[in-house]
Amino acid sequence: MADYIYEAFGYRIASDILMPELTPAVMIDDEPDVCITRMAYEELLPMVPTIGNRGHTYVSKDRFGFLVPDLAIYVVERGKSISYAPLDHASEDQIRIFLLGTCMGALLIQRKVLPLHGSAVVIDGHAYAIIGDSGAGKSTLAASFAEAGYKLLTDDVIAIHWDDSAGQPMVVPAYPQQKLWKESIEQIGIQTEGVRPLYHEADKYAVQIQEKFTRESYPLAGIFELTWGNGDEIDIKPIQLLHRLPLLWKHTYRNFLVPGMQLQQWHFMMSSRVSSRSFVYSIRRPTNTFSAIHLVSWIQQIINEGSERCVNNDRDRRSYHEEKSISH
Repeated sequence: MADYIYEAFGYRIASDILMPELTPAVMIDDEPDVCITRMAYEELLPMVPTIGNRGHTYVSKDRFGFLVPDLAIYVVERGKSISYAPLDHASEDQIRIFLLGTCMGALLIQRKVLPLHGSAVVIDGHAYAIIGDSGAGKSTLAASFAEAGYKLLTDDVIAIHWDDSAGQPMVVPAYPQQKLWKESIEQIGIQTEGVRPLYHEADKYAVQIQEKFTRESYPLAGIFELTWGNGDEIDIKPIQLLHRLPLLWKHTYRNFLVPGMQLQQWHFMMSSRVSSRSFVYSIRRPTNTFSAIHLVSWIQQIINEGSERCVNNDRDRRSYHEEKSISH
């Protein structure tokens, strides 16, 4: 029997480690969808033969394992189990970061659920994904939407599955927590009660968002890629169908696992489906000034105008210069 039962990414998770980030679930007689189990180092090591002197990862069709030096070995199998073996002096806070990040991303791929690296918000009954490279401002922009009254679905890993009955992609809620830099917390004006630092980044914090989080799945309607630009200009433009597939590949969470798990064809088909049912925009933001709160209103305008028309019209190219009075 597991010590704890949680709900995240649409799955009931049985865990022997306390995970305060997740939403507790009601105990039921059915088998859980996912089991998280602590094992001995000597038990896990033979399951991942390339880990050790020859490297830190192992990938096969049904199994992914990796070693975080001085922390733990993790093994994810068949989309159903996550095993971990802590090393000496490893803290549970540190262990959970990889359980909820890399391990969950690998598990979603094994289950043929597309994980994108970013955040997702709900606007007018639809989900909108905010993707981009690390440090692009994805979580900050999502937090600004939350402060404006919109619900958050996920932070860091966006889980997208295909609903055959509805013929559309759906975004599944993750868990009520965001990871934000101290500067973002101060800029947005988020209350700091209950905020705790992440172990490996002194200026990045875990922010609980229970009141701003939704536990319902929503159809994916649009994707916004956040990138860097130069000067004070913010440029917003639609991305045409031809360029969407490489974009989704680039921002697939832990995409190096896809070929190792022999899932290239699945990823192509899933990305094609998502691309055909969602609009995609690129938002190039300046490096020297950035107001996420200001950008919220521009995204709202894009959505309100009817995004499908904008995607198919290259003339609908938007750019503006932020006023000097907008604070960083």
